[in-house]
Amino acid sequence: MKHKVLFKLFSLISVALFLSIVGAKAEELGSYYDAIDCATVTEIPVMECEALIDLYYSTDGANWNNNTGWNVTSTPCSWYGVTCGGGHVSKLNLSNNQLTGSIPTELCDLNNLECLDLSNNQFSGPIPACLDHLPPCSNPAGLIFFSSCTYSAEDICIYIAENGQATPVVKRTGGDGAVSVDIIIDDITNILSWSDGDTSGKAFAIEIVDEMLIAHLYNPTGGAELGLPNIAVIINIPPTNRKQVTEIKKNERN
Repeated sequence: MKHKVLFKLFSLISVALFLSIVGAKAEELGSYYDAIDCATVTEIPVMECEALIDLYYSTDGANWNNNTGWNVTSTPCSWYGVTCGGGHVSKLNLSNNQLTGSIPTELCDLNNLECLDLSNNQFSGPIPACLDHLPPCSNPAGLIFFSSCTYSAEDICIYIAENGQATPVVKRTGGDGAVSVDIIIDDITNILSWSDGDTSGKAFAIEIVDEMLIAHLYNPTGGAELGLPNIAVIINIPPTNRKQVTEIKKNERN
């Protein structure tokens, strides 16, 4: 009799434990599938909304220090750490917020992101390369770097001159405050300036007689910092050789 009672008691405990595990799993799955429907979001594009949701699940968003609004409301621009401008996510600041896991590559879909701060969290795996150029949101003046390169190799931007003419572009991320930077070409210094809120690319024409010129960005002001690439090489390729280079690049792609 005693054995029967113990057996029934053990059976009841086992069933209760099983039900509690199933319930916990159901609640966990339910929270996942109860995510907001990004198709109903009107503040930002669906792709950007989905990128934020991917970040939430990839970094254990349910256990962040502050996840106000995330995966709850259909207004992502009001979620903690998210700032929007012009109908896009422009800033994302989730520093010191107990994010754990990996940063999803889908975050690269935030094409209008001006700054990103995910510092002082616990990530595993690499940071997507598409995010490397973004300044932390704690530096609102932003980064200054060469842009619209013909080719690029790490910290060097390469421009190919057309008929002895090249038009390098220097870009600024951020936008708070007036900033400037010196650009040095063959020991001649010029200054490029941006007013408060200006993030436009600054293009300038260079006439090149020699085979190559090197340009450096130097001495940023207004709290801005140099980003990458901050060195530019302008190469003057005669039309005949330029055609050969083009054919080589085509063959490489094939």
